[in-house]
Amino acid sequence: MIIMIKNNQKLLILISLIMFNITPLFAQECRDNFDKGEVYRKKGQYQKAITFYTKARDCGDANYRTKSAAMINDVNRLIREREIVKSTPNSRRTEYIIVPSLIYLPSGIDEEAVTVESSSEWGVKGKSDIIIVSKKNSRTLIISSVSENTSTKPRRTSVTVECGEVTRTITIEQDGVPEVLEYKSKYMNVPYEGGRFVVELNTNTKWTVDYADWYKVAQIENDSTRMVIIVDSNTKNEARNGTVVVRSEEGSAYDVMEIHQYANESNIFAPVDSIIQFCANGDTVYVPIITDNPTWTESDRPSWCMAKKISQDTLMVIVSKNDSYISREGFVNVKSNDRVAGIWIRQDASEVADIFSKKYIGGRNISFGITASYVIPFVNSSSSGTYTGSVINYSLGDSHEDVNYSSQTGFSIGAIFDLRAYKNWFIKTGVEYTHLQYTNSFNADAERFVAQGFNVVYNGIFQNNFKEKYKFDFISIPLLASYRFVFDKSNNLQVDLGPVLNFAVNGKMSFEGNSNSDNVLPHSVIYGETGPIIGNRSSEYMRYTGEMNLFDTKVTNTTTNSIGGMSKDYLNEYTAVAAPYNRVSLGLRVGATYEYAGIQVGVAYSHMITNMANDSFWNSGRLPIFGQTSDVLMAGYKHIINTLELKVGYIFRYKK
Repeated sequence: MIIMIKNNQKLLILISLIMFNITPLFAQECRDNFDKGEVYRKKGQYQKAITFYTKARDCGDANYRTKSAAMINDVNRLIREREIVKSTPNSRRTEYIIVPSLIYLPSGIDEEAVTVESSSEWGVKGKSDIIIVSKKNSRTLIISSVSENTSTKPRRTSVTVECGEVTRTITIEQDGVPEVLEYKSKYMNVPYEGGRFVVELNTNTKWTVDYADWYKVAQIENDSTRMVIIVDSNTKNEARNGTVVVRSEEGSAYDVMEIHQYANESNIFAPVDSIIQFCANGDTVYVPIITDNPTWTESDRPSWCMAKKISQDTLMVIVSKNDSYISREGFVNVKSNDRVAGIWIRQDASEVADIFSKKYIGGRNISFGITASYVIPFVNSSSSGTYTGSVINYSLGDSHEDVNYSSQTGFSIGAIFDLRAYKNWFIKTGVEYTHLQYTNSFNADAERFVAQGFNVVYNGIFQNNFKEKYKFDFISIPLLASYRFVFDKSNNLQVDLGPVLNFAVNGKMSFEGNSNSDNVLPHSVIYGETGPIIGNRSSEYMRYTGEMNLFDTKVTNTTTNSIGGMSKDYLNEYTAVAAPYNRVSLGLRVGATYEYAGIQVGVAYSHMITNMANDSFWNSGRLPIFGQTSDVLMAGYKHIINTLELKVGYIFRYKK
């Protein structure tokens, strides 16, 4: 059986929508004020409680108006009874008991501690299926709800507190659960023929509906979760829209469903040409339109063309001259009732434009991205002297000390900012962190004199094997001019050129090695000069380890000296005249990047323009690890690190 629900006027629907949108705001404000009043009442701060109960009463919600008024009366009664007791001398006081007469509990399982003021011992009587009452101490009564109230209606019970011949009744009201009322689908599209449709609701309460005059709403008997909507046939050439407003009988919940019914599609409508190509100079084209609806109209169009209906079956499209270097396209839409057909208009770029300037790169004008690179450093050192050595002075002063850097590798991560300057010209900048490392080896035999005390020196040919490990960390800021060769709006090739400012935040050189000989002779030292042999041949083994901050002057290394089976460690500290390298350097970068939909793959080469080497260090004795230097010093020393980067990245250029 189906019960038809009364059809209200559109004005009533509008008023209902406005009131239902405002009511939840009132209810929330009332609830907040009522809860604050409850907090102060439980603390015994009755005047503050009355203040918030009054706000809840006056905020506009009928439910809280009744509850708040009752609580105000009860709190005023508590205040009066307290004042009577306080103003009565002890000798004249009779039996009394002061308790609230009304307690509100939430719909869930909860409890409330009730303060009891009495002249003597008191007790509680009364049974209930919805609460448990227990006496905690001489001043406190605990009232607990037994179960959740799953109904939307509140439920009540009461208990009696006795003190001698005096009794007081406490009424306990447990709130019902909030009303739930919502459509499972808030939109319904209906064909122009109309029909009968079942709509499902998620609800725990009874409800009524408001609706328009071209459809009817019926509630299925004994089933509050479904309704039937009967829509009349649409005989017009225009689509129509309506709303079905469902609201609870209590008035605290509502929802709205929109109904869209298509127009009568018996009118055939289609443009003959769906794509029209125009040259750069523009033109006028007449497009045939097939339709039996004489009221069709032109609607949307690009700003650079004009569309006009000149007869029932003809549309005139006029496209102006394209003076830009970029081709353009857009749609001219033709509308018949609620049906829309598009004619795709395409126009060539200006004929004087080069092939790469016909299109713009799409996306934002200012974009942010991230990048990561595998870096191959090319370390180059040179000098105008007879040799080019490393940070360590091995005291030979010839080509045996020439550096031979190897194991050169690194990586880089960074953030990039891409700013459109003009058309396909961009400025690319950002911040990059780069880690580089490489090694140098020294392997050469050399004659050495090793002092032992003040009057003995050992002389012999030593085999030297040393390895130096260099590590640098740079913060780099590129400033690149970038041009985009555009294939389409999200597919382009970028060519970059510009300076790069580098700042070294860290630079370390660690070294280790051996200097050994199986054939050394002891000599006496006479007045600082090497004298005659004073002993037998022996072996000497020396091991060196240490580390240097390449942007500082202090070096610490450990030497282990073994002679004739005896071993001893020495800790050596040395202060150079200056740091080996400068922190700030300037480079020039050239690169190419392919980008597709924000994903980037590229390569870049950076050439260091300035010299990292600090002349004061390299024109001195450097780090004399053996305690002696050669007479040949290096002059005009240069240290350059060029890099080749293989890059991947992503730029947030295209709007989602």
